[in-house]
Amino acid sequence: MATGDLYRTLNRYQLVGKVRQAIIAVLAVLSADLLLLFCLFSLDNMLNFNSWTRMFFVAVIVLFNLALMCWLLWIFSFRREGARRLATGFEKEHGIKDNSIINAVCFNEDDGIPPSLKNIFVGKASEKCRKVKLRFSSVAKTRNFILASRLLLLAILVFGIYSAVFHRHAQNALLRFINPCSQLASLNYTQFNVTPGDIEIIEGDSCRIVSTASRGGEPARDLSVVVKNQDSVDSYEMQRGDNGFSMDLKNITSPVVYSVRNRHESSRWFTVGVVRKPRFENLSVMVKPPEYSGEKEYPLPQLKRNNEILKDSLVKVSSVLPSGLKASFFANGRPLSDSSGFEHRLSAHTVFSANIKNERGLENKDAWTAEFSVVEDKVPEIRFLNTSTNIELLPGEKIPIQILAEDDIAVKTIDIFIEASPEEKILKSFKYDQNRKSLREVWMLTADKAVFATNATYRIWARVSDNFPGGHVGITQVPITVHIVDNSKILAEISKNDAEGKLYSFLIKALEKQKAVQNMLGGRIKNIKIKNELSEIDSNQNEVHKLIESASSTAGELRKSNRITEAMKTGIDQVKNGISTEILGEFKDAFNEKKGDARITLNKIILMQGQLIAKLEELLNLMALGKKDMEAKKEESKEELQDLALLDKLKGLKKDLDKFKEDQRKIMEKTEELDKKNPEDWTKNDEAVLGDLSAKEIDLSKFIKADFNDLSKLGRQDFSNSKMAEELIAMYEELQKAGDALKKKENIEIATLNEEAAAGLAETVEQNLERWLADTPDNIKWNAEQGEGSPDVNMTDLPNELTDIIGDLIESEKDMSEDSQDSTNSTAWDKDEGLGWGVSDGNINSMQAKGITGNVLPNNNEVQGRSGEGRSGKSSGQFVGNTAVGKGGRDTPTRLTESPFEEGTIKDTSKTAQGGATGGGKQSGIGHEGLRGKTPDNNRDLEQRFPGQVEMKQKAEALLRKLTVQNLPTGDLEEAISKMELMSKYNAKGKGLEFRQVRDDLLSSLIDAKTAVNEAVKSDVEKNIAKKKKDNFFKYNGKENTPSGYEDTVEAYFKSLAEGE
Repeated sequence: MATGDLYRTLNRYQLVGKVRQAIIAVLAVLSADLLLLFCLFSLDNMLNFNSWTRMFFVAVIVLFNLALMCWLLWIFSFRREGARRLATGFEKEHGIKDNSIINAVCFNEDDGIPPSLKNIFVGKASEKCRKVKLRFSSVAKTRNFILASRLLLLAILVFGIYSAVFHRHAQNALLRFINPCSQLASLNYTQFNVTPGDIEIIEGDSCRIVSTASRGGEPARDLSVVVKNQDSVDSYEMQRGDNGFSMDLKNITSPVVYSVRNRHESSRWFTVGVVRKPRFENLSVMVKPPEYSGEKEYPLPQLKRNNEILKDSLVKVSSVLPSGLKASFFANGRPLSDSSGFEHRLSAHTVFSANIKNERGLENKDAWTAEFSVVEDKVPEIRFLNTSTNIELLPGEKIPIQILAEDDIAVKTIDIFIEASPEEKILKSFKYDQNRKSLREVWMLTADKAVFATNATYRIWARVSDNFPGGHVGITQVPITVHIVDNSKILAEISKNDAEGKLYSFLIKALEKQKAVQNMLGGRIKNIKIKNELSEIDSNQNEVHKLIESASSTAGELRKSNRITEAMKTGIDQVKNGISTEILGEFKDAFNEKKGDARITLNKIILMQGQLIAKLEELLNLMALGKKDMEAKKEESKEELQDLALLDKLKGLKKDLDKFKEDQRKIMEKTEELDKKNPEDWTKNDEAVLGDLSAKEIDLSKFIKADFNDLSKLGRQDFSNSKMAEELIAMYEELQKAGDALKKKENIEIATLNEEAAAGLAETVEQNLERWLADTPDNIKWNAEQGEGSPDVNMTDLPNELTDIIGDLIESEKDMSEDSQDSTNSTAWDKDEGLGWGVSDGNINSMQAKGITGNVLPNNNEVQGRSGEGRSGKSSGQFVGNTAVGKGGRDTPTRLTESPFEEGTIKDTSKTAQGGATGGGKQSGIGHEGLRGKTPDNNRDLEQRFPGQVEMKQKAEALLRKLTVQNLPTGDLEEAISKMELMSKYNAKGKGLEFRQVRDDLLSSLIDAKTAVNEAVKSDVEKNIAKKKKDNFFKYNGKENTPSGYEDTVEAYFKSLAEGE
């Protein structure tokens, strides 16, 4: 806008006008506010507006006043009026009638009028403006201002009277409108005080509602709370307490609104908001074992309820949190860290926990919990693995000392020592840098004269220590006792008269000397600076070389006489011309300037000396093995002669048994004829026959006893299979009973029964002889005669204990020829064992459930019959057992016959691969080809074993643990396990005879163990046998009448017998 008196006056006129409008508007709005508050307060006192209504009116008042402020801001800051409008208003308000002001403004804005003319009109208008005085005080004199002021005074008067007369009500209404969400109610209604009111909690937490209420100054007697959730509205009575009424809302997982009610009046609705539990995005726990353990830091991916870790381990916890969350960690309730992780070394039982707080201050107190228990480092354990702890040694003899050491962390050292006065003497020490919790160590103990005196006894102990600071030490509980036997005479003869003794002497001296030289060099290598300091070691090394040369010369003489092998002589020559000569050369060049650092050369010499020691030990082992083989061959020759004698005696026994069976049948026939007659009807000839038969039975019993005594005298026969000895003794006893019974006329029937028993035992012994004598490879093919059809065979009642004799496999499957695979036939019978094929092979066609495999490989048969586990091949007969554990052997193919399977399945606990539905009538799994399992792990700790021994030993050890836990009798199961190890040893060394003897003992031990846990079955068998004997006894005595007067006594006697059975 242009400047000058005219325009300055118009600008001031505009400002005064704006001020006048603003003052009047403010007065009007204040009047309206007071009158509106008066009305609202009064209505609220009477109607008790709810929160939403109060908030609405408060919003209206605020918006009304806010609009006034915006309007004022607009007129002062943004509204601009034109000069012509201002000029017109100014002339009208101040009575300027000549229009000089408006004309000046119009002419001044017209560019077509000359400037001189414009100045005339503007000057005249400016002159009139100077005569008008524009003051702000003039605002109060306007009519609108006076009207607005009076209205404001009236509003103040009305509100003041209301506040003065009803000051409590006015104050109550004012507080309610200032805070529309307040719990404060109108004075005419119940006043509620509810805690906590509106609140937010973590999901799953509880909320305790506490409330007090009064109406007219009187406290409420009973209160209830109305709870509204997503599904329902429920009302609960609140419990009165010292601080008012209360009630707990537990485990809140979704938003809840509630209101406290006093009869028909209620508080406002409060909201319990539920916030999702703040959680870790990721939390990891790392455990760093103590430094002494040598173990690496490892994670705990899955925390258990109670985590056991080694004492003094460092627990490292790190976490990742979403933005805005903060975690706090605690140890046993004490603050540990306020960061995202912590490190804490555990020395006692500790419970770690973590709380997470979100940006609103809500805290999840169960964000994470982990309990850790410290485990003390255990004392290591050590024991000897030698089967014998009482050993006799010759001076210079070596034996392996086998040790098993175990620790929960790592085995550090093992010391083998003997008790010596005044302190112990360490024989061997082992130190281990790698962490091995369990290790097996073998050390060759040499009966050195420097340590072990002749004709003395020593106790050898082993001690183990771990890496624990200060050291935990464990000692073997049982030592190895070594008795040193005097062998001076033998050594003297060898050294004087035998070239092999000289060779042995040279080699052992060279070995011992070389070890000493190596140890000497190893101990001095750091201190050797010049060549002269090697003179002693060099001299000793030359002595070693001379001993080797002497041994080489002696070996040449022995080789000419063929007393040692070419490999032995060649090995000694190679040591002399090779590594021994090279070591001497390295000594000469140790401090050669061209070689550089002498220490490198000395280290190389130590390594070469170690190679030489190994070569010498190898030669000594080769020589000792040759001597041992020669002695073993001599011993085996003696044993073979004894085996031949035993075989001849067993064959003779078989022939005698054949003759005995024929004689016994004749006696049975004659006694049966006598049994048909009453003793009163016997003739003198019958009595004479009876006497002859009695004498014959007595002679036969003496014959059986003589055979038994003859067998017992053989050196290679120890009746390790007790069944054969028991049967021979039983035959002798039955024959004695038969002979005595024949002497008495009234016991002819009993004599007949005893004769039958003796004959049956003879057949059993003959059959068992065939089994025990079977010791040849399976190379026979059985061709069974095929019948016209499957016969209808009677099903004999099954015995209480199945007879299932399993022979050990002495040939592997790969050695079998196709011709050894047996036939398929439909032949079956109901006879006892021993009929049909030879018992060492053939089909299992008996309905007696007595299948025999024999001492040969399982056959690939498809035959009829009933048996327990142990039969092989595509058998279509009935499997009468209900469990199967697996007998080893090869895979068995599925049977080919079309007969249906029986109902039910077999409880098959076998871990070996199954080739099909073995056992015939029942399936052990689902599928056309049966079940196939994985092969067992290869146990490298075991040496060469016969087929199935690994599985058998594992099953035996598992069964032993199970029986021990269940406190069941184990019989000789532990002894059987030890025999399995012994069998492995004999099998590896090729000692077949000892292998077979231990095998028989093993089978006996397993049978004893099975009998111990199956006493119920054994008891049933014994009861059945006793019942048969009792029935036979009753059959004979039933022919006579009970003597008069003894009826009741005899009846009571037999009743007691029956009840006892």
